[in-house]
Amino acid sequence: MPHTRLRRGVRLRRGAGALIALALTCVAFPGATVSCAEDGPAAPPPPPPAEPATSDEAALRLLRAAVERQGGKELADAGALRSFRVEFGRVKAFVEDDSESASGVKSGSGELSEFVIDWLHHDDAASSLRTSWVTSADGKRVAQAVIGTRDAFWISADGVTQNVTRDSHPEDVEQLLAQRRLTEALLDVAVLRKMLADGSVWKSVTDAAHPGTALRREPPKGSGLHLTLWFDAETLDPRWVRVEPSEADAATLHYEFEYDAERPKVSGATLRFPFKTHVFEQKAKDAPLRRTLDLYAAAVKFNTLTLSDFAPPR
Repeated sequence: MPHTRLRRGVRLRRGAGALIALALTCVAFPGATVSCAEDGPAAPPPPPPAEPATSDEAALRLLRAAVERQGGKELADAGALRSFRVEFGRVKAFVEDDSESASGVKSGSGELSEFVIDWLHHDDAASSLRTSWVTSADGKRVAQAVIGTRDAFWISADGVTQNVTRDSHPEDVEQLLAQRRLTEALLDVAVLRKMLADGSVWKSVTDAAHPGTALRREPPKGSGLHLTLWFDAETLDPRWVRVEPSEADAATLHYEFEYDAERPKVSGATLRFPFKTHVFEQKAKDAPLRRTLDLYAAAVKFNTLTLSDFAPPR
């Protein structure tokens, strides 16, 4: 955002009348024994404004080629991507313990036979997110949602729906917000065209954390996530992405993508979407990656949702 800089050279220490008199004396009587300089040593000039960061051409060439390979031209225009639904036919979660969340749900434990993510864009607020799943072991159905930036959260389990808050259910709310971050990172990579046109700065980097050609993304100020993507040298598919934490004590997330020519089924856009997504977390810079989720996509739908789809079940 541009900054307004006040012009230097006027000292407000003196009264206004004295300033005007001094100025007139200097103009009318240039030989007078009145000093027209400011008291004390002059302040150094302000530093020149920093040059805006720019993408390097090699990075942009690779990104443009990957965008063409991926598709999604229908989602290129501003405002064209309004909603996103991905249905996973199978999910496997890996947990460190069996502790229950405040809602009584063992979050992410075992196998899920169904997992659906719904995401809705808002022009003037954070996105809305609704997730729902069915556990394989007992057929238990759970749904939860966060609505924009209104701090409106709800959870539904076994037919019982309750509104929750950050104070009453901090773990559940944090899980919802983490799922929204996860979804938006997935969406950025699933529709690379978004990041090509949103003012992000791209740099080619040498990073051997994962195989492939690495590009680093600096998001537009005030929005987006800091990402590093690794592209397959032959197919140009994004195969790995690292999501830098947005908070000091949060974990770094890593995603690995695998592709299939037939799966998942995509509607609303002609787009190559990963069939398998493996999610890992890294709690410290040099810590090993810990696998948290394996997701198998069955169907992806663009621009089919409205705000009413995020209302709690009745």
